[in-house]
Amino acid sequence: MSWFSQSAYYFEHRKQNVIVHGVPKSNEDSPEQRIEEDTTVLAAMFHEIGADDVKLESVVTVVRLGKRSDDPARPRPVIIVLDSVEGKVKLLRNAKKTCG
Repeated sequence: MSWFSQSAYYFEHRKQNVIVHGVPKSNEDSPEQRIEEDTTVLAAMFHEIGADDVKLESVVTVVRLGKRSDDPARPRPVIIVLDSVEGKVKLLRNAKKTCG
């Protein structure tokens, strides 16, 4: 695969990503429990901004970015990978309407 085709593939794949800042970190020990707690917080956030049409089933992956830290004042950003670009657009439009 050439460099150009690789970069085009990754660009297309990243169109479905949303990065969320300020999500409190989980105090759970196992990675599975932390992911589950992050997903629960994100579901509440979806409901709060009125993005109920973006279902949790459309969330492919939830990952924290950066190195894990013990500082609760600086939670790591969360990257959400959705199953479609349309879901990302709906989510961002609703967030913009809510936040002004």
